Amino acid sequence: MSSAEMFVVREWTDFVKMVLGAVAWAVERVIVIDESDRKGGYFTLVDYETGGVLIPPTLIGEVINGKGDKYKSYCQEKAGRLLSVAPAMARLIDASLVPLPLPYITDGVWGGLASSELRDELREQWGGAVLTLGISGHPLILSFSGLTEAQDEAAMMIAANKADVVSRRDIRTLASRAKNEIVLRFYQ
Repeated sequence: MSSAEMFVVREWTDFVKMVLGAVAWAVERVIVIDESDRKGGYFTLVDYETGGVLIPPTLIGEVINGKGDKYKSYCQEKAGRLLSVAPAMARLIDASLVPLPLPYITDGVWGGLASSELRDELREQWGGAVLTLGISGHPLILSFSGLTEAQDEAAMMIAANKADVVSRRDIRTLASRAKNEIVLRFYQ
């Protein structure tokens, strides 16, 4: 392996550690803020542009109710649901294609998309994932399942900000639109 390849691997490893650390930190904060009796769940990270799974479903904390397989499946479904609407959303955020105001845009800021905005109880499709454009401009989907729906989504919004893949302003915009009171309390 060349030194350039080793650098890329090292950089990728550092990124994965940073994201997993941010998710664990955010899950812990949400559990405390919202006084949850649940202790964790499954997280996955998906690349919006390629649809590739960057971090496969990974246990964060612990699942104490025996629903680990269900939570792993839900975290994948939430990410997949956001991925399936992503091409349409990409057109929405290009102001040259569609005039403002647009669905999912608040005060001219897209902020991202939360899976709660696409929830469907009949299909058991819940909130808990966020699609962000990322500060670097590279869109990512962060998805979690294991806490309550609002807590799952709050953890992903807070983790995205902690990992510097989205600004606090964009997360507050997204949390307002998704009506996630946990995130709004966290950033007061």
